[in-house]
Amino acid sequence: MHEPHHTQREAIDSARRHAKAHLPAQVAVHARDGHVRTAYAYGEASEAPRGERGRRAGARGGIF
Repeated sequence: MHEPHHTQREAIDSARRHAKAHLPAQVAVHARDGHVRTAYAYGEASEAPRGERGRRAGARGGIF
């Protein structure tokens, strides 16, 4: 999916809406240097890969 966005927030919100509509899904937000800054999981997505911070994928609450 490729759409032009004016802000990073718009791009993240769009990706999250798309992921919620196509379960199971994960969204990873990358920093400029390529590391995963934030990750979201929806549905029965597997556990977050090592190096991603926070809680288990699929748990309620939004950000890892």
